Amino acid sequence: MRAIALALFTCGVLFAAPDDVRMKDGTEYKNLALKSETKTQMVFEDLDGKKLTLSKDKIAEHVKKPTIRETFAETRKASDSKDVAKLAALAKEAAALGLKRETRELWNEVLKIDEQNVEARAALGFVKVGGKWITAAEADAAFEKESGPVYKALGLTKVDGKWVSPADVARKKQNLVEVQGVWVKQEQAKKIAADGLSWREGAWLTKDEVVKFDQGLRRGGREWKPAKEFDSDRSTWKDPWVLKGRRVEVVSNARYEVSGRTLTMADQALDAFVAFFGWEPDYYRERGLPVVLYGRTVEDYKFFGGQATPDWAAVRSSTDGVFYMPAFMKTRGAAVTYFYDMWGLYAFWWGPRGAVEAFLGRFADLTKIDGNILDAVAAGFAFRKGELHDPPPINFNTWLNDKTRAFEPASKLLDRNHRSNTAEHVPAQSGLFIHWLSLNKKDELRWAIMKWLAGKSDRKTFFADATRGWTPEETDKAFAEYVETYRKEWLARPHK
Repeated sequence: MRAIALALFTCGVLFAAPDDVRMKDGTEYKNLALKSETKTQMVFEDLDGKKLTLSKDKIAEHVKKPTIRETFAETRKASDSKDVAKLAALAKEAAALGLKRETRELWNEVLKIDEQNVEARAALGFVKVGGKWITAAEADAAFEKESGPVYKALGLTKVDGKWVSPADVARKKQNLVEVQGVWVKQEQAKKIAADGLSWREGAWLTKDEVVKFDQGLRRGGREWKPAKEFDSDRSTWKDPWVLKGRRVEVVSNARYEVSGRTLTMADQALDAFVAFFGWEPDYYRERGLPVVLYGRTVEDYKFFGGQATPDWAAVRSSTDGVFYMPAFMKTRGAAVTYFYDMWGLYAFWWGPRGAVEAFLGRFADLTKIDGNILDAVAAGFAFRKGELHDPPPINFNTWLNDKTRAFEPASKLLDRNHRSNTAEHVPAQSGLFIHWLSLNKKDELRWAIMKWLAGKSDRKTFFADATRGWTPEETDKAFAEYVETYRKEWLARPHK
Protein backbone atom coordinates (compact mmCIF):
# COMPACT_ATOMS: atom_id res chain seq x y z
CA MET A 1 0.00 0.00 0.00
CA ARG A 2 1.19 3.53 -0.57
CA ALA A 3 -0.17 6.97 0.20
CA ILE A 4 -1.04 9.14 -2.75
CA ALA A 5 -0.58 12.80 -2.04
CA LEU A 6 -3.46 15.00 -3.15
CA ALA A 7 -1.04 17.08 -5.20
CA LEU A 8 -0.63 14.14 -7.58
CA PHE A 9 -4.39 13.87 -8.31
CA THR A 10 -5.11 15.11 -11.81
CA CYS A 11 -8.30 15.27 -13.78
CA GLY A 12 -8.94 12.15 -15.84
CA VAL A 13 -6.62 9.86 -13.87
CA LEU A 14 -8.65 6.84 -12.57
CA PHE A 15 -7.37 4.41 -10.02
CA ALA A 16 -8.75 0.97 -10.77
CA ALA A 17 -7.55 -0.49 -7.48
CA PRO A 18 -9.85 -0.10 -4.47
CA ASP A 19 -8.95 2.43 -1.85
CA ASP A 20 -9.13 3.58 1.76
CA VAL A 21 -9.76 7.27 2.35
CA ARG A 22 -9.17 9.36 5.45
CA MET A 23 -10.87 12.76 5.63
CA LYS A 24 -9.45 15.88 7.27
CA ASP A 25 -12.19 15.70 9.91
CA GLY A 26 -10.97 12.23 10.91
CA THR A 27 -13.69 10.21 9.13
CA GLU A 28 -12.35 7.05 7.49
CA TYR A 29 -13.80 5.00 4.62
CA LYS A 30 -12.55 1.46 3.94
CA ASN A 31 -12.61 -0.74 0.84
CA LEU A 32 -13.76 1.82 -1.70
CA ALA A 33 -13.44 1.45 -5.46
CA LEU A 34 -12.74 4.71 -7.37
CA LYS A 35 -15.21 5.02 -10.24
CA SER A 36 -14.65 8.55 -11.54
CA GLU A 37 -12.85 11.78 -10.77
CA THR A 38 -13.04 15.51 -11.60
CA LYS A 39 -10.84 18.44 -10.53
CA THR A 40 -12.85 18.86 -7.34
CA GLN A 41 -14.44 15.47 -6.58
CA MET A 42 -13.82 11.75 -6.45
CA VAL A 43 -16.65 9.23 -6.77
CA PHE A 44 -16.23 5.86 -5.01
CA GLU A 45 -18.33 2.72 -4.60
CA ASP A 46 -18.43 0.76 -1.33
CA LEU A 47 -18.85 -3.01 -0.80
CA ASP A 48 -22.64 -2.75 -1.02
CA GLY A 49 -22.49 -0.89 -4.31
CA LYS A 50 -23.39 2.44 -2.75
CA LYS A 51 -21.94 5.55 -4.43
CA LEU A 52 -19.91 7.93 -2.30
CA THR A 53 -18.89 11.38 -3.60
CA LEU A 54 -16.05 13.09 -1.72
CA SER A 55 -14.66 16.59 -2.16
CA LYS A 56 -10.89 16.56 -2.82
CA ASP A 57 -10.19 19.54 -0.59
CA LYS A 58 -11.55 17.58 2.36
CA ILE A 59 -9.45 14.44 1.77
CA ALA A 60 -6.35 14.07 3.97
CA GLU A 61 -5.06 10.74 2.67
CA HIS A 62 -5.90 8.27 -0.07
CA VAL A 63 -4.49 4.73 0.27
CA LYS A 64 -4.57 2.09 -2.47
CA LYS A 65 -4.82 -1.60 -1.54
CA PRO A 66 -6.65 -4.72 -2.62
CA THR A 67 -10.26 -4.76 -1.40
CA ILE A 68 -11.80 -7.44 0.76
CA ARG A 69 -13.99 -8.34 -2.20
CA GLU A 70 -11.03 -8.82 -4.55
CA THR A 71 -9.09 -10.85 -2.00
CA PHE A 72 -12.13 -13.01 -1.27
CA ALA A 73 -12.72 -13.55 -5.00
CA GLU A 74 -9.29 -15.14 -5.26
CA THR A 75 -10.02 -17.39 -2.29
CA ARG A 76 -13.32 -18.40 -3.84
CA LYS A 77 -11.72 -19.33 -7.18
CA ALA A 78 -9.33 -21.67 -5.43
CA SER A 79 -12.12 -23.50 -3.55
CA ASP A 80 -14.07 -26.59 -4.63
CA SER A 81 -17.45 -25.24 -5.80
CA LYS A 82 -19.13 -28.70 -5.46
CA ASP A 83 -18.29 -29.37 -1.81
CA VAL A 84 -21.19 -28.29 0.46
CA ALA A 85 -19.05 -28.00 3.60
CA LYS A 86 -16.46 -25.79 1.83
CA LEU A 87 -19.19 -23.64 0.23
CA ALA A 88 -20.86 -23.18 3.63
CA ALA A 89 -17.54 -22.19 5.20
CA LEU A 90 -16.97 -19.67 2.42
CA ALA A 91 -20.48 -18.27 2.86
CA LYS A 92 -19.84 -17.75 6.58
CA GLU A 93 -16.50 -16.12 5.80
CA ALA A 94 -18.17 -13.80 3.28
CA ALA A 95 -20.82 -12.87 5.85
CA ALA A 96 -18.15 -12.12 8.44
CA LEU A 97 -16.43 -9.85 5.93
CA GLY A 98 -19.65 -7.99 5.18
CA LEU A 99 -19.89 -9.29 1.58
CA LYS A 100 -23.66 -9.59 1.33
CA ARG A 101 -23.83 -10.37 -2.39
CA GLU A 102 -21.23 -13.12 -2.19
CA THR A 103 -22.88 -14.55 0.93
CA ARG A 104 -26.22 -14.92 -0.84
CA GLU A 105 -24.58 -16.39 -3.95
CA LEU A 106 -22.70 -19.01 -1.94
CA TRP A 107 -25.70 -20.11 0.13
CA ASN A 108 -27.70 -20.41 -3.07
CA GLU A 109 -24.94 -22.60 -4.51
CA VAL A 110 -25.28 -24.79 -1.40
CA LEU A 111 -29.02 -25.14 -2.06
CA LYS A 112 -28.41 -26.18 -5.66
CA ILE A 113 -26.52 -29.18 -4.28
CA ASP A 114 -28.58 -29.75 -1.10
CA GLU A 115 -31.99 -28.08 -1.25
CA GLN A 116 -32.85 -29.11 2.33
CA ASN A 117 -29.70 -27.65 3.86
CA VAL A 118 -30.85 -26.07 7.14
CA GLU A 119 -27.97 -23.58 7.45
CA ALA A 120 -28.45 -22.26 3.93
CA ARG A 121 -32.22 -22.00 4.32
CA ALA A 122 -31.89 -20.09 7.60
CA ALA A 123 -29.20 -17.77 6.22
CA LEU A 124 -31.39 -16.91 3.22
CA GLY A 125 -34.39 -16.14 5.43
CA PHE A 126 -36.39 -19.33 4.92
CA VAL A 127 -38.42 -20.92 7.70
CA LYS A 128 -39.93 -24.40 7.80
CA VAL A 129 -43.70 -24.49 8.24
CA GLY A 130 -45.59 -27.75 8.02
CA GLY A 131 -42.54 -29.52 6.59
CA LYS A 132 -42.19 -26.97 3.79
CA TRP A 133 -39.55 -24.25 3.38
CA ILE A 134 -41.06 -20.82 2.80
CA THR A 135 -39.69 -17.28 2.77
CA ALA A 136 -39.93 -15.00 5.77
CA ALA A 137 -42.55 -12.93 3.95
CA GLU A 138 -44.60 -16.07 3.27
CA ALA A 139 -44.20 -17.09 6.91
CA ASP A 140 -45.42 -13.67 8.05
CA ALA A 141 -48.45 -13.98 5.78
CA ALA A 142 -49.16 -17.48 7.07
CA PHE A 143 -48.86 -16.32 10.68
CA GLU A 144 -51.18 -13.38 9.99
CA LYS A 145 -53.74 -15.83 8.61
CA GLU A 146 -53.41 -18.08 11.68
CA SER A 147 -53.17 -15.31 14.28
CA GLY A 148 -56.05 -13.18 13.05
CA PRO A 149 -58.80 -15.42 14.48
CA VAL A 150 -56.84 -15.78 17.74
CA TYR A 151 -56.43 -12.02 18.16
CA LYS A 152 -60.08 -11.40 17.36
CA ALA A 153 -61.14 -14.01 19.91
CA LEU A 154 -59.14 -12.09 22.53
CA GLY A 155 -60.96 -8.86 21.68
CA LEU A 156 -58.06 -7.21 19.88
CA THR A 157 -58.72 -4.75 17.07
CA LYS A 158 -56.68 -4.10 13.95
CA VAL A 159 -55.81 -0.42 13.57
CA ASP A 160 -53.62 0.85 10.70
CA GLY A 161 -52.46 -2.70 10.02
CA LYS A 162 -51.49 -3.44 13.63
CA TRP A 163 -53.36 -5.39 16.30
CA VAL A 164 -54.06 -3.35 19.43
CA SER A 165 -55.46 -4.33 22.81
CA PRO A 166 -58.88 -3.37 24.20
CA ALA A 167 -57.10 -1.08 26.68
CA ASP A 168 -55.32 0.76 23.88
CA VAL A 169 -58.59 1.27 22.02
CA ALA A 170 -60.34 2.55 25.15
CA ARG A 171 -57.49 4.89 26.09
CA LYS A 172 -57.42 6.39 22.62
CA LYS A 173 -61.20 6.74 22.44
CA GLN A 174 -61.31 8.56 25.78
CA ASN A 175 -58.17 10.58 24.96
CA LEU A 176 -56.44 9.46 28.16
CA VAL A 177 -52.88 10.35 29.13
CA GLU A 178 -50.53 8.52 31.50
CA VAL A 179 -49.60 10.23 34.76
CA GLN A 180 -47.46 8.41 37.36
CA GLY A 181 -48.32 5.10 35.68
CA VAL A 182 -52.07 5.81 35.83
CA TRP A 183 -54.21 6.72 32.81
CA VAL A 184 -56.46 9.73 33.35
CA LYS A 185 -58.42 12.26 31.32
CA GLN A 186 -56.47 15.29 30.15
CA GLU A 187 -58.44 17.69 32.35
CA GLN A 188 -57.58 15.58 35.40
CA ALA A 189 -53.93 15.42 34.33
CA LYS A 190 -53.77 19.21 34.31
CA LYS A 191 -55.25 19.39 37.82
CA ILE A 192 -52.82 16.72 39.10
CA ALA A 193 -49.89 18.71 37.74
CA ALA A 194 -51.22 22.05 39.01
CA ASP A 195 -51.92 20.76 42.52
CA GLY A 196 -48.82 18.55 42.76
CA LEU A 197 -50.84 15.42 43.53
CA SER A 198 -49.48 11.87 43.89
CA TRP A 199 -51.20 8.51 43.37
CA ARG A 200 -51.67 6.23 46.38
CA GLU A 201 -54.00 3.19 46.43
CA GLY A 202 -56.67 4.63 44.19
CA ALA A 203 -56.57 8.24 45.33
CA TRP A 204 -54.75 11.41 44.31
CA LEU A 205 -53.20 12.95 47.42
CA THR A 206 -51.70 16.34 48.19
CA LYS A 207 -48.09 16.63 49.34
CA ASP A 208 -49.20 16.86 53.00
CA GLU A 209 -51.47 13.83 52.59
CA VAL A 210 -48.65 11.83 50.98
CA VAL A 211 -46.50 12.47 54.07
CA LYS A 212 -49.26 11.07 56.27
CA PHE A 213 -49.85 8.12 53.94
CA ASP A 214 -46.15 7.23 53.88
CA GLN A 215 -46.13 7.35 57.69
CA GLY A 216 -48.70 4.52 57.67
CA LEU A 217 -51.76 6.67 58.28
CA ARG A 218 -55.00 6.19 56.36
CA ARG A 219 -58.00 8.43 55.95
CA GLY A 220 -61.50 7.67 57.17
CA GLY A 221 -63.76 10.52 56.19
CA ARG A 222 -61.78 13.61 57.25
CA GLU A 223 -59.74 11.80 59.88
CA TRP A 224 -56.24 10.33 59.40
CA LYS A 225 -55.08 7.60 61.77
CA PRO A 226 -52.92 4.42 61.69
CA ALA A 227 -54.23 1.89 59.19
CA LYS A 228 -54.59 -0.85 61.81
CA GLU A 229 -57.05 1.31 63.74
CA PHE A 230 -59.46 0.98 60.80
CA ASP A 231 -59.19 -2.82 60.66
CA SER A 232 -62.16 -3.46 62.94
CA ASP A 233 -64.29 -1.03 60.89
CA ARG A 234 -63.33 -2.86 57.71
CA SER A 235 -64.02 -6.36 59.04
CA THR A 236 -67.31 -6.86 57.19
CA TRP A 237 -68.17 -6.94 53.51
CA LYS A 238 -70.50 -3.97 54.01
CA ASP A 239 -67.53 -1.63 54.45
CA PRO A 240 -64.31 -3.48 53.47
CA TRP A 241 -60.92 -2.14 52.52
CA VAL A 242 -60.95 -1.14 48.83
CA LEU A 243 -57.33 -0.83 47.75
CA LYS A 244 -56.62 0.10 44.14
CA GLY A 245 -53.34 -0.44 42.39
CA ARG A 246 -52.44 0.39 38.82
CA ARG A 247 -53.72 -2.93 37.46
CA VAL A 248 -55.75 -4.64 40.20
CA GLU A 249 -58.17 -3.83 43.01
CA VAL A 250 -58.09 -5.70 46.32
CA VAL A 251 -61.37 -5.73 48.25
CA SER A 252 -60.74 -7.11 51.74
CA ASN A 253 -62.21 -7.49 55.21
CA ALA A 254 -58.83 -8.72 56.49
CA ARG A 255 -56.14 -6.67 58.24
CA TYR A 256 -54.68 -3.84 56.18
CA GLU A 257 -51.15 -5.11 56.87
CA VAL A 258 -51.70 -8.25 54.80
CA SER A 259 -54.27 -6.82 52.37
CA GLY A 260 -51.94 -3.97 51.42
CA ARG A 261 -48.98 -6.30 50.87
CA THR A 262 -51.13 -8.56 48.72
CA LEU A 263 -52.12 -5.53 46.61
CA THR A 264 -48.46 -4.60 46.10
CA MET A 265 -47.46 -8.09 45.02
CA ALA A 266 -50.54 -8.58 42.84
CA ASP A 267 -49.83 -5.31 41.06
CA GLN A 268 -46.19 -6.34 40.54
CA ALA A 269 -47.27 -9.73 39.19
CA LEU A 270 -49.56 -8.07 36.65
CA ASP A 271 -46.88 -5.54 35.71
CA ALA A 272 -44.61 -8.49 34.91
CA PHE A 273 -47.37 -10.29 33.03
CA VAL A 274 -48.32 -7.25 30.93
CA ALA A 275 -44.65 -6.64 30.09
CA PHE A 276 -44.49 -10.24 28.90
CA PHE A 277 -47.94 -10.58 27.29
CA GLY A 278 -48.02 -7.14 25.67
CA TRP A 279 -51.79 -6.60 25.76
CA GLU A 280 -54.29 -5.50 28.37
CA PRO A 281 -58.06 -5.79 28.80
CA ASP A 282 -60.21 -2.67 28.96
CA TYR A 283 -59.96 -1.26 32.51
CA TYR A 284 -61.42 2.08 31.58
CA ARG A 285 -65.15 1.56 31.35
CA GLU A 286 -67.79 0.07 33.66
CA ARG A 287 -65.92 -3.16 34.55
CA GLY A 288 -62.91 -1.34 36.00
CA LEU A 289 -59.81 -3.08 37.31
CA PRO A 290 -59.64 -6.87 37.85
CA VAL A 291 -60.65 -7.70 41.42
CA VAL A 292 -59.17 -9.89 44.17
CA LEU A 293 -61.51 -10.58 47.11
CA TYR A 294 -59.38 -11.20 50.20
CA GLY A 295 -61.30 -12.80 53.08
CA ARG A 296 -60.49 -12.40 56.76
CA THR A 297 -61.10 -16.12 57.45
CA VAL A 298 -61.75 -19.37 55.65
CA GLU A 299 -65.45 -18.79 56.33
CA ASP A 300 -65.34 -15.83 53.94
CA TYR A 301 -63.70 -18.07 51.37
CA LYS A 302 -66.36 -20.76 51.85
CA PHE A 303 -69.09 -18.15 51.57
CA PHE A 304 -67.92 -16.99 48.17
CA GLY A 305 -67.29 -20.58 47.12
CA GLY A 306 -70.89 -21.37 48.00
CA GLN A 307 -72.11 -18.38 45.99
CA ALA A 308 -69.91 -19.23 43.01
CA THR A 309 -71.63 -20.15 39.79
CA PRO A 310 -71.20 -22.04 37.60
CA ASP A 311 -69.97 -25.14 39.42
CA TRP A 312 -66.55 -24.70 37.77
CA ALA A 313 -65.63 -21.99 40.25
CA ALA A 314 -66.97 -23.85 43.27
CA VAL A 315 -64.99 -26.96 42.34
CA ARG A 316 -61.80 -24.94 41.94
CA SER A 317 -62.32 -23.43 45.39
CA SER A 318 -62.55 -26.79 47.15
CA THR A 319 -58.90 -27.89 47.14
CA ASP A 320 -56.85 -24.72 46.75
CA GLY A 321 -56.65 -21.31 48.33
CA VAL A 322 -57.65 -19.22 45.33
CA PHE A 323 -60.30 -19.47 42.65
CA TYR A 324 -61.83 -17.21 40.01
CA MET A 325 -65.52 -16.36 40.21
CA PRO A 326 -66.70 -15.16 36.75
CA ALA A 327 -70.19 -14.15 37.93
CA PHE A 328 -69.04 -11.69 40.60
CA MET A 329 -71.03 -8.45 40.14
CA LYS A 330 -72.65 -10.03 37.06
CA THR A 331 -69.77 -9.49 34.62
CA ARG A 332 -66.88 -7.95 36.53
CA GLY A 333 -65.46 -11.21 37.83
CA ALA A 334 -63.16 -11.64 40.84
CA ALA A 335 -60.49 -13.92 42.22
CA VAL A 336 -61.13 -15.08 45.79
CA THR A 337 -58.57 -15.89 48.48
CA TYR A 338 -58.29 -15.55 52.25
CA PHE A 339 -56.00 -15.04 55.24
CA TYR A 340 -54.84 -18.46 56.37
CA ASP A 341 -51.65 -18.35 58.39
CA MET A 342 -50.04 -16.04 60.93
CA TRP A 343 -48.14 -13.94 58.39
CA GLY A 344 -50.48 -14.24 55.43
CA LEU A 345 -47.86 -16.05 53.35
CA TYR A 346 -50.43 -18.25 51.64
CA ALA A 347 -52.37 -15.22 50.47
CA PHE A 348 -49.14 -13.61 49.26
CA TRP A 349 -48.93 -16.61 46.95
CA TRP A 350 -52.64 -16.92 46.19
CA GLY A 351 -53.30 -13.19 45.78
CA PRO A 352 -51.00 -12.59 42.79
CA ARG A 353 -52.14 -15.90 41.26
CA GLY A 354 -55.72 -14.73 41.58
CA ALA A 355 -54.85 -11.34 40.09
CA VAL A 356 -53.46 -13.03 36.98
CA GLU A 357 -56.57 -15.24 36.74
CA ALA A 358 -58.84 -12.17 37.04
CA PHE A 359 -56.76 -10.43 34.36
CA LEU A 360 -57.01 -13.43 32.00
CA GLY A 361 -60.72 -13.65 32.76
CA ARG A 362 -61.17 -10.37 30.91
CA PHE A 363 -59.86 -11.96 27.71
CA ALA A 364 -61.67 -15.29 27.81
CA ASP A 365 -64.32 -17.39 29.50
CA LEU A 366 -62.05 -19.29 31.87
CA THR A 367 -64.69 -21.96 32.51
CA LYS A 368 -64.24 -23.20 28.94
CA ILE A 369 -60.45 -23.54 28.79
CA ASP A 370 -58.02 -25.89 30.52
CA GLY A 371 -57.76 -25.26 34.27
CA ASN A 372 -54.34 -26.89 34.64
CA ILE A 373 -52.88 -24.41 32.18
CA LEU A 374 -54.63 -21.59 34.04
CA ASP A 375 -52.98 -22.71 37.29
CA ALA A 376 -49.59 -22.92 35.62
CA VAL A 377 -49.74 -19.53 33.89
CA ALA A 378 -51.11 -17.74 36.97
CA ALA A 379 -48.51 -19.37 39.23
CA GLY A 380 -45.76 -18.52 36.74
CA PHE A 381 -46.24 -14.82 37.39
CA ALA A 382 -47.28 -14.93 41.06
CA PHE A 383 -44.94 -13.22 43.50
CA ARG A 384 -42.96 -11.81 40.60
CA LYS A 385 -41.44 -8.42 39.93
CA GLY A 386 -39.91 -7.96 36.50
CA GLU A 387 -37.76 -11.00 35.69
CA LEU A 388 -37.44 -12.01 39.35
CA HIS A 389 -39.48 -15.00 40.44
CA ASP A 390 -39.17 -15.47 44.18
CA PRO A 391 -42.04 -17.61 45.53
CA PRO A 392 -42.62 -17.58 49.30
CA PRO A 393 -41.17 -20.52 51.24
CA ILE A 394 -44.64 -21.68 52.33
CA ASN A 395 -45.23 -23.09 48.84
CA PHE A 396 -41.78 -23.93 47.56
CA ASN A 397 -39.55 -25.01 50.41
CA THR A 398 -40.75 -28.62 50.43
CA TRP A 399 -39.45 -29.15 46.90
CA LEU A 400 -36.53 -26.74 46.88
CA ASN A 401 -35.08 -27.52 50.29
CA ASP A 402 -35.61 -31.28 50.30
CA LYS A 403 -33.45 -32.85 47.60
CA THR A 404 -35.23 -36.17 48.03
CA ARG A 405 -38.39 -34.55 46.64
CA ALA A 406 -37.88 -34.32 42.89
CA PHE A 407 -39.77 -31.99 40.61
CA GLU A 408 -42.03 -33.60 38.03
CA PRO A 409 -40.64 -33.76 34.45
CA ALA A 410 -41.68 -30.66 32.53
CA SER A 411 -43.52 -32.71 29.91
CA LYS A 412 -45.76 -34.27 32.61
CA LEU A 413 -46.59 -31.19 34.70
CA LEU A 414 -49.61 -29.99 32.76
CA ASP A 415 -51.19 -33.46 32.85
CA ARG A 416 -51.14 -33.76 36.64
CA ASN A 417 -54.37 -33.40 38.59
CA HIS A 418 -53.96 -29.95 40.09
CA ARG A 419 -57.21 -30.18 41.96
CA SER A 420 -56.54 -32.85 44.55
CA ASN A 421 -55.37 -32.77 48.13
CA THR A 422 -52.24 -34.72 47.22
CA ALA A 423 -51.18 -32.42 44.41
CA GLU A 424 -51.33 -28.96 45.95
CA HIS A 425 -47.70 -28.47 44.98
CA VAL A 426 -48.30 -28.86 41.25
CA PRO A 427 -49.23 -25.21 40.54
CA ALA A 428 -45.95 -24.22 42.18
CA GLN A 429 -43.97 -26.67 40.04
CA SER A 430 -45.78 -25.88 36.80
CA GLY A 431 -45.56 -22.18 37.66
CA LEU A 432 -41.78 -22.43 37.88
CA PHE A 433 -41.85 -24.18 34.50
CA ILE A 434 -43.87 -21.31 32.99
CA HIS A 435 -41.47 -18.80 34.53
CA TRP A 436 -38.53 -20.65 32.98
CA LEU A 437 -40.23 -20.67 29.57
CA SER A 438 -40.95 -16.94 29.87
CA LEU A 439 -37.20 -16.36 30.07
CA ASN A 440 -36.12 -18.87 27.42
CA LYS A 441 -39.06 -19.19 25.01
CA LYS A 442 -40.77 -15.83 25.38
CA ASP A 443 -42.32 -15.57 21.90
CA GLU A 444 -43.33 -19.22 21.83
CA LEU A 445 -44.92 -19.10 25.30
CA ARG A 446 -46.76 -15.87 24.53
CA TRP A 447 -48.29 -17.41 21.42
CA ALA A 448 -49.16 -20.61 23.31
CA ILE A 449 -51.01 -18.59 25.97
CA MET A 450 -52.92 -16.62 23.35
CA LYS A 451 -54.04 -19.77 21.51
CA TRP A 452 -55.10 -21.35 24.78
CA LEU A 453 -57.07 -18.26 25.81
CA ALA A 454 -58.76 -18.23 22.40
CA GLY A 455 -59.84 -21.85 22.98
CA LYS A 456 -57.71 -23.16 20.13
CA SER A 457 -55.35 -25.52 21.98
CA ASP A 458 -55.33 -28.29 24.54
CA ARG A 459 -52.53 -29.31 26.95
CA LYS A 460 -50.60 -31.20 24.29
CA THR A 461 -50.83 -28.34 21.80
CA PHE A 462 -49.97 -25.77 24.48
CA PHE A 463 -46.84 -27.67 25.50
CA ALA A 464 -45.78 -28.11 21.85
CA ASP A 465 -46.36 -24.42 21.05
CA ALA A 466 -44.58 -23.19 24.17
CA THR A 467 -41.50 -25.41 23.62
CA ARG A 468 -41.33 -25.20 19.82
CA GLY A 469 -37.87 -26.17 18.62
CA TRP A 470 -37.23 -28.53 21.54
CA THR A 471 -38.24 -32.17 21.86
CA PRO A 472 -40.01 -33.21 25.07
CA GLU A 473 -36.83 -35.02 26.13
CA GLU A 474 -34.71 -31.91 25.54
CA THR A 475 -37.23 -29.82 27.47
CA ASP A 476 -37.26 -32.23 30.42
CA LYS A 477 -33.46 -32.28 30.59
CA ALA A 478 -33.06 -28.50 30.34
CA PHE A 479 -35.79 -27.81 32.92
CA ALA A 480 -34.34 -30.35 35.35
CA GLU A 481 -30.95 -28.62 35.09
CA TYR A 482 -32.63 -25.26 35.69
CA VAL A 483 -34.43 -26.58 38.79
CA GLU A 484 -31.15 -27.75 40.29
CA THR A 485 -29.54 -24.36 39.62
CA TYR A 486 -32.59 -22.61 41.04
CA ARG A 487 -32.53 -24.90 44.08
CA LYS A 488 -28.91 -23.98 44.85
CA GLU A 489 -29.63 -20.27 44.47
CA TRP A 490 -32.76 -20.63 46.60
CA LEU A 491 -30.91 -22.37 49.41
CA ALA A 492 -28.23 -19.65 49.37
CA ARG A 493 -30.81 -16.91 49.97
CA PRO A 494 -31.59 -15.60 53.45
CA HIS A 495 -35.17 -16.66 54.30
CA LYS A 496 -37.34 -14.97 56.87
